[in-house]
Amino acid sequence: MLKDMVIGDERRVFADNAYGSKGNRKYLREQGIKDGLMTKGCYRRKLTEREKSRNKLLSRYRSSVERVFGTLKRSYGYTRVRYIGLLKNALHFSLLCFAFNLKKMNQLTMAEV
Repeated sequence: MLKDMVIGDERRVFADNAYGSKGNRKYLREQGIKDGLMTKGCYRRKLTEREKSRNKLLSRYRSSVERVFGTLKRSYGYTRVRYIGLLKNALHFSLLCFAFNLKKMNQLTMAEV
């Protein structure tokens, strides 16, 4: 899926651990794109200190995005799509994002008062 999502004018790609394969990293290098893919470890291959520090740096960027998805899942019940068809589900997702942004805007304005 990564090859379908990359247009080619990106300077850097941030993605989940699921996209952190050698093939995807090679593809991004060939396109001249820096990867922001986190490195996975396993019981046979432990992460180096450099990889751990890189993952920690990337997690700062990911956490701001993942927090929004977590709120949509936890507070708005968006764990599965409800409708049949892309158009209806896109509209539903847009309305959830609109509600999230209204709530966030309200919190920001109340903090200023």
